[in-house]
Amino acid sequence: MDVNRGAWPIAWRGRTPIGRDQFEADIAAAMRTIAPGAPLLNLCRDRYLFAVAFMAICHRGGTNVLPPNEAPEVIDQLSREAAGVIDDRVSELLGEKDRRGAVLGRIEPQHPAAIVHTSGTTGSPRSLVKTWHMLQSAAEASLPAIFPERCHVVATVPPQHMYGFEHGVMNALMGYASIHPGRPFFPVDVAGALEQLPPPRALVTTPFHLRSLIAADVVLPALSRVISATAPLGADTARVIEARWGCEVHEVYGLSEAGSIATRRPSLDLLWRAFPGLRVTADDSGARVSAPYLAQDEPLPDLIRVDPDGRFELLGRHADLVKVGGKRASLTHLNECLRAIPGVEDGVIFTPGTPEGGRPAALVVAPGLSTGQILAMLARHVDPVFLPRPLRLVPRLPRNAVGKLPREELLRLLGTREPSRG
Repeated sequence: MDVNRGAWPIAWRGRTPIGRDQFEADIAAAMRTIAPGAPLLNLCRDRYLFAVAFMAICHRGGTNVLPPNEAPEVIDQLSREAAGVIDDRVSELLGEKDRRGAVLGRIEPQHPAAIVHTSGTTGSPRSLVKTWHMLQSAAEASLPAIFPERCHVVATVPPQHMYGFEHGVMNALMGYASIHPGRPFFPVDVAGALEQLPPPRALVTTPFHLRSLIAADVVLPALSRVISATAPLGADTARVIEARWGCEVHEVYGLSEAGSIATRRPSLDLLWRAFPGLRVTADDSGARVSAPYLAQDEPLPDLIRVDPDGRFELLGRHADLVKVGGKRASLTHLNECLRAIPGVEDGVIFTPGTPEGGRPAALVVAPGLSTGQILAMLARHVDPVFLPRPLRLVPRLPRNAVGKLPREELLRLLGTREPSRG
């Protein structure tokens, strides 16, 4: 089996550790019902069962198809395209009779281990093939910096997402961590999951979940570190977390095409540092990342400034600037103004059309406020040409499991469609 070995458990079930011998026995048990070479849609929600299924599929020469989200229509489509589905019912194959060592073969480096999908926040999701070599090499580059000491990890992000996979599954496969099988969502459940693990503990999560934890003011057991990704985490928020929970907060920057590529400690650092072996460059044509395990340089979705020492600053997304009536504004700034309004629990300002033309629109969660009140308060900080029209009040935003807002879902709520690009 192509993973690091050792006495460190790969996972926990309650307060019981699961060793690597048991893990390999469970993989062997799962392999018995998997047809060779089949692409299977891996829908396991239990993180340990996901890891078992993932490795079993690979050892049978198959490919894990990982959905971009849990929308029923997405799952239905991918189910039809795959040869079958594997989910948490794989646990029925595991039992006392399988609690023995197993000898597993080697996964070839160029084996297509997974088909992942982009998040769809800026358009329709795209599929990407990840070889076992790419997954291992990316982990070897990033994990020593993220987990300088072995940790017991609770992750709030799904294992099917690249961030959730790298830092909630691959870290265990490579021997950097042991994982909690759950995916807690509510603050009290996050605290409960962490309580089940011994120290040192790490929380792999998102800014969305961190804001919920702060607002709930839950008491967490001692944490070694918090890892955050999928959206920018403000320096002030990071400092609040470090002061309240007595741990370090580290942020990860990445993209589906290349995986995690850089990290920083936002309470102290504005600049990002690429992981060893990776190089981030920028010129008039844009920014890109290169790595030995990537077939080609991958373009970055952000505008960046690179310092002579290789560290870089994120200046905003290419699609961040909106133009109306000859004036330009940052969507990031507009959203900061919106979410700072007292009574606004969540909200997003975005452009239904292209950023170069058309007025922005907004979807807002603000019980007790009217659209007129929100626009009036927003007008104190925003040029009138950028006030969102329409502004719709909704009971909640369609955030996916990592807190992102798929563009297609925003357009559906707004009652419009993606513009044609003929």
